[in-house]
Amino acid sequence: MLHRFSVNFKRFLSVFILGIGLLFVTLIKMCAVVGIDIMRHLTKNTYNQIITLFVSFAVGSLSGSSFYHLLPQAHADLMDENREPMHSSLHLEHISILGVYAFFFCVKLIKIIFEIRKKNVLKIAKN
Repeated sequence: MLHRFSVNFKRFLSVFILGIGLLFVTLIKMCAVVGIDIMRHLTKNTYNQIITLFVSFAVGSLSGSSFYHLLPQAHADLMDENREPMHSSLHLEHISILGVYAFFFCVKLIKIIFEIRKKNVLKIAKN
């Protein structure tokens, strides 16, 4: 009797977990559909600001995921005997992230400098 209850409970638990997973995936997908519907009614300026925010969230989550999950597995010497990353890999990950963001910061800074120079050249040409 107890074994039968255990098997039924395991089956119920499996179906319950599957149902919860499907529910949350459906909710997340519906949020995307509602978001797309709302975005159609925004002004151009608000739309551009929200898209920039969403892109920054996407870049942040993807870069964080790649650096904190994939980079440690690429270096076998930073793994323990169970193939789990050790905390010594955090230094490598942080330096890598800082390097990527420093590169993007430098590109943005160069664009700003060129825009300022372009405006100054146009001012001089008008005078």
